[in-house]
Amino acid sequence: MLNHRFGKLLVVDRDMNSKGIPWKCICDCGNIVYIPSHRLTSGVTKSCGCANPDSHMLNLSGKTYGRLTALAYTGRKTDGNRGSAIWKCQCTCGNFCEVAAGALRSGSTQSCGCLLTESRSRAMKQMRKVRDKKYVCDTDIVGLLQEPRRNCSSGVVGINYDSSVKLWKAIIQFQKKRYYLGSSSNKDDVIKLRREAE
Repeated sequence: MLNHRFGKLLVVDRDMNSKGIPWKCICDCGNIVYIPSHRLTSGVTKSCGCANPDSHMLNLSGKTYGRLTALAYTGRKTDGNRGSAIWKCQCTCGNFCEVAAGALRSGSTQSCGCLLTESRSRAMKQMRKVRDKKYVCDTDIVGLLQEPRRNCSSGVVGINYDSSVKLWKAIIQFQKKRYYLGSSSNKDDVIKLRREAE
């Protein structure tokens, strides 16, 4: 075996490595690998892997994942030669996209993006239905009576402090319009204005 060539591999030494593989080979590309005898003599292994870096890659061609059908391997990977193979896919909506094999097989990507768009659209429609039930004469009743936000300086909805003029101001929204109710250096006075407007 010593000094014999098998494809791109040249056997340079008989040296048992940690896994008990006896033949130390140097590839034409410069890599050093350890190969069992039977893989060399049978022709199964002809290089360190550089001759066909995608030989171990799972063929997804024609397989369907969610709305996506894998058409062809693009020849690229997500992280050079170490990452997940990137496949050209066609979505049931007709769009083409490129998706990593890992994302296809795990189910994290199931469409070209149309599935997410449709889900968001359904969610928005549902939110509008819920919101419309809360409106009376184009006014959000729940919004009028909601708890103040954390960044509300007054602790009361519709009451804010304007530091530029050092005054508390009261506003209210009615029939989709904002109304200025008044201002005062006394916060209690503008809170009263807001309560009367409600």
